[in-house]
Amino acid sequence: MLKYSKRGISTPIAIGSIFVLVFMVGGGFLAYQYQRTEVETENWKTYRNDEYGFEIEYPEDTQVGNLVYIPRGKNITFKLSSTKELEINIFTENPKCPDTTLGSDISNVSINDVNFMKQYASRNYSVVYPYAVAYEYCGMSDGIEYKLVPKIYYSKNQNDPNFVLPDVDNDSVLNQMISTFKFF
Repeated sequence: MLKYSKRGISTPIAIGSIFVLVFMVGGGFLAYQYQRTEVETENWKTYRNDEYGFEIEYPEDTQVGNLVYIPRGKNITFKLSSTKELEINIFTENPKCPDTTLGSDISNVSINDVNFMKQYASRNYSVVYPYAVAYEYCGMSDGIEYKLVPKIYYSKNQNDPNFVLPDVDNDSVLNQMISTFKFF
């Protein structure tokens, strides 16, 4: 039983107060960090493709490429910087998304109520882009395969002990762009 002491507050109350204070400061710091990673989208533009019935939002200073022919379909690239881009592949011939039973690195993701299969894809691009980290989001709509491919390029300085591969999976701008992809 706790007794009242004339010398001040009891030890359990002091420890509890310190715990609450640390929890509040830590929570405030985490909330501040979260706010800092929020992406400002007020001035973003919208790319709309009426031929294939989709749209996506992107930062206003992004370089948007032309829709070009590639094997099995078409491609458009959104270049955010010299090291970061989002590529959209539209495959009308032989459409197929990967089988989710083939590997543990494939997961199902919903983007605006459309199911996409997400997989780590850097190895798929290593011949053309040897220094890139990439994911593929593959989805089907009306018999057409759509692949959203966020990529971050890096320099070959992997011998540096402080080198860390770019984290394309947690890039806030690329993820915000992907979250705006939708069919109409």
